[in-house]
Amino acid sequence: MDMTRRIGWWFSGAMGALVLVGILSGPALAQKGEVVIVTYGGTAADALREAHWKPFTAETGIVVREETPPTPAKVKAMVESGNVVWDIVEMDLNWIISLQKAGNYLEKIPVNQLPAKYVAALDREAINEHGIGAFYWAWVLAYRTDVFKAGNRPKSWADFWDVKRFPGPRTLQDSPGSNMEFALLAAGKKPDSLYPLDPDLAFKKLDEIRPSIKKYWDTGALAPQLLADKEVFLGSVYSGRIKHLQDQGIPVEIEWNQGLLNLDYWTIVKGAKNFNNAIKLIGYMLDPARQAKFAKLIPYGPVNKEALPLISPEVARQLPSYAENKKRMILYNSEWWGPHREELNERWQQWKLKTK
Repeated sequence: MDMTRRIGWWFSGAMGALVLVGILSGPALAQKGEVVIVTYGGTAADALREAHWKPFTAETGIVVREETPPTPAKVKAMVESGNVVWDIVEMDLNWIISLQKAGNYLEKIPVNQLPAKYVAALDREAINEHGIGAFYWAWVLAYRTDVFKAGNRPKSWADFWDVKRFPGPRTLQDSPGSNMEFALLAAGKKPDSLYPLDPDLAFKKLDEIRPSIKKYWDTGALAPQLLADKEVFLGSVYSGRIKHLQDQGIPVEIEWNQGLLNLDYWTIVKGAKNFNNAIKLIGYMLDPARQAKFAKLIPYGPVNKEALPLISPEVARQLPSYAENKKRMILYNSEWWGPHREELNERWQQWKLKTK
């Protein structure tokens, strides 16, 4: 998993301490313990704090303590040492699968202790034995509209690979994840038969496009910056990164067709000291009104389907879980990637070293 991913800028431990002071300021609360939640920080954590954590503390008296970033290695070390200081950890299904394959590092989520009406409104993929969906995000194709005018804009990954019709420098993520899928779609694979992936065909197709790749992005912030600076004209990006550019007047647009949909989960570390408070907070964050507020603050999709009607159509259309967007994308298959990731990561690094 890309450690800086799509979330935003890192913030320091000192900043996290200031955030905690902000949560606790005002009339004194009768404290009822705490819960430690670990996310990637940045703008997503700002939105989570406003939509969920501040009102949770105000209503329950339970202090929400924030840490960043989440890493599987640290989860394993805590559990193995018996010194578990984290409660809730944000992670995607790849991490859940790898941690549970390596050992018993995550608590099972007692779904029956979560509000039943919220659970009933979740998509099937948002419920996992060891995690509950937090929000949707996606890898998508983005491009500059001042370069590609109306009537001649890329609509698929085959278009991305078509350097004659859509000339100019490009960017892709510095990872086999997503690039394998996009290469195979460009090669003509149908979305409903994309998995299991064919790495040999994918790398062969990547050979074709590599002369046009100016840079492989290794942080979520780099791809939109390359677009903003016009260093590239089109590329893969995290969907939540584009609205910020549009708000600045930068002529960029998302193509949702053939996007790769993923979601993060709230998990609980095995042996978490504040297990009951963690369940309370996870249940609280499933509330559709609060998920709608979160989506208005940052364009990541709610997992509770009842949140979308609470969001204006203008905002909803920017979300990966918006029905019209979601149906045009492909759900990322973490189960396939789990046993293949290490091998393909190594093969990706070797491929990059090849002479263009």
